[in-house]
Amino acid sequence: MESEKSAWYTRTGAKAVTPAEPGDCGLPPVIPHAQAELGGNTNFPENSSVLYKCEKDFYKIPGMADAVICLPNNKWTDIKEFCNRSCEVPPRLTYAALKKIYISMNYFPVGTVIEYECRPGYRKKPGLPTKVTCLDNVTWSTPETFCDKRSCLHPGEILNGRVDIKTDLLFGSQIFFTCETGYRLVGAASAFCLLSGSGVDWNEQLPICTKILCPDPPTITNGWITNERHIYEYRQVVTYECKRGFILTGDKHISCTVKGDIGAWSGSAPKCRDKSSIPLTSSPRPSTTNMPGIEVSLPPQKHTTINVPGTEVPSTSQKSTTVNDPASKHGPDSGTSTSSPTTEPEEKGLTSGYKAVLYGVVPGVIIIGSLILAKFLWDRGKSGYYKTRENNKESNVLFHNLNEADAAPEIRLPSDKL
Repeated sequence: MESEKSAWYTRTGAKAVTPAEPGDCGLPPVIPHAQAELGGNTNFPENSSVLYKCEKDFYKIPGMADAVICLPNNKWTDIKEFCNRSCEVPPRLTYAALKKIYISMNYFPVGTVIEYECRPGYRKKPGLPTKVTCLDNVTWSTPETFCDKRSCLHPGEILNGRVDIKTDLLFGSQIFFTCETGYRLVGAASAFCLLSGSGVDWNEQLPICTKILCPDPPTITNGWITNERHIYEYRQVVTYECKRGFILTGDKHISCTVKGDIGAWSGSAPKCRDKSSIPLTSSPRPSTTNMPGIEVSLPPQKHTTINVPGTEVPSTSQKSTTVNDPASKHGPDSGTSTSSPTTEPEEKGLTSGYKAVLYGVVPGVIIIGSLILAKFLWDRGKSGYYKTRENNKESNVLFHNLNEADAAPEIRLPSDKL
């Protein structure tokens, strides 16, 4: 004992002194793995106390004394070894906590076993241990993750909006709510999966998305909106018109758009201006452009023969009467044909369209006129004197249609004299 005390004096630097008077206990006893807190004192009178502190990597054994007191008989109270090796405070787990019986402990000698329980918002994984042990090297064993996060239910869908799930629906996660363009969010923009009773739930209700409306469109003087409504929603278009006598300037259509979450029109309304107030622009001088002519080719027309049945004319002693008609001339017995005067050449400058009309109308007019003339001559002949050598034969009247360079159609009579 004396050798240990001498070593202790050497280690601590304290000096051994002989008590000068009764009641002085001298230096306190040496305790293994502990250091006495002397405060530089060497004399300890009666009732003086000295506190010990465990050395590094050693911990006080719970329930054992760690101090001595100087008694009246100049002796210190008895003290036993109270420092021992121990693991440090158990590790803190994010998903689990020490059970209540271990919370106040601070001494964990080798072989000590402690137990955890899942924190709120977590649930235990089946089959995995929830305990850790202080090993021989005074460290704790490493546990597997034996608790999982609880999951919130899917929040549902938002009409005309969407739920944006960035990560998952587990405890502590955050989700976001947005609306489609043209709609305004009413309610929370996000929610967290948090504790709710013994489980978890979202801390916010689903928001709603309401339509963004534009204010009434601007009115215009001397005009109106053709498709006026009570309310105007996103992307709806209004159309402007002016009164008679006014001209609309500007865009006649404007549409309902959104800026942020506020409805606004795409542009300003047009204006109706009086026609009389708008200056007339000078007309450009006419100009002549030579365009290549278009030649219209008409198909050749066939000769049309009309057989007129002959009529016997009884001979009389009267002189033959000759009828001079400006449109036709009867020739001698040789059967010279009577021709209508030819049409004048086409007037220069007629367009191809007029040419086509003329080529179609003129022949028809000539044919009809020729028939009328023949009937007229026939009627006149019946009232005059005619010489006949034989019964009249059928008269063949030939009508020739005009072609592009031909003259008027001819009327050919047989060789018999009328």
